[in-house]
Parts: sequence; structure tokens; C-alpha cells
Amino acid sequence: MTTITSANSSLTLTPRLAGVLSGLLPALAGVGFQVQGYASDDAFAIETVDSAEARLGVDGLMSVGWLPRLTKQTLTLQADSPTIRYFEALVGAQDTIRDVILLDGVLTLQSIGTTYALVKGALTRITVVPPAKKVLEPVTYEITWHQVQPAPVV
Repeated sequence: MTTITSANSSLTLTPRLAGVLSGLLPALAGVGFQVQGYASDDAFAIETVDSAEARLGVDGLMSVGWLPRLTKQTLTLQADSPTIRYFEALVGAQDTIRDVILLDGVLTLQSIGTTYALVKGALTRITVVPPAKKVLEPVTYEITWHQVQPAPVV
């Protein structure tokens, strides 16, 4: 019997920093950081994407075509997640240079034996302040990836 737990999954992100940018994010320069402090009911989700478009002509013949695609990943973190500080530093550095700092990532789903290379991502949506109710609510961050490539865990 195999399991499908997500509790033993891991996600490591590495900013693509060059030259002067490493001075803006010294804590992240050249090293990856593991995402920690996921929300209790949600950790991360990668949206479904269209990989082809199919059309049916008026004569009843089908035509199909491959589609290039971007893949969006949503991370849901507890309001006290240490990863939020990394994202705040990344956004602050981007605001300073008025440019985007790209990320690469490795997502490992140990329970199903698959690792995903997450290539050339951009932090495209952020939660600036956690929602405040009886306690602070989870926050979400969205990364849009250029490529997501699966491989077996080795």
C-alpha cells in the first residue's frame, strides 16, 4: 500500500540573483530556502492548464493544436510563517530595482515518488497584510512558472 500524504512534501525556492542584486537580498544570495509554515487546510496548489486546443469545423472535422502554457502555483501560509519574510524581502528588492527577480524551485512529493523542477518563476500575486479575524488568517502567494517538469524521486 502506498500513501498520498502531503505532510512529507517539500518546496525549495532559489532566487536568480546576479551581481548587485545579491546585495539587496543577502540572506537569499545564491542559496535556496525551504518554504515553511503552510496553512493547516491548504499548503499549495498548482492550477490545471490547457495543453491543447480542439476545434470542430462546421463540416464535423476536428482540428487540434498544442498550446504553450504558463503554470500558476498558489502557496497558502500561516500568518506567522517564516517564509513570509523571504517573500517580503523579495518584493522589497523588486520595488527597489523596479524589476522582477526570477525564481527556480524544486517541489518533492515524497509519497508519490515525484519531484518537479519549477523553472523561471515570478512572484505574481501577494498578500500584503494577513486578514485579521479572531486570529490572523492564512495568506496566499502566487508564483507563475514558465515550465514545470516532473521526474522520479532519486
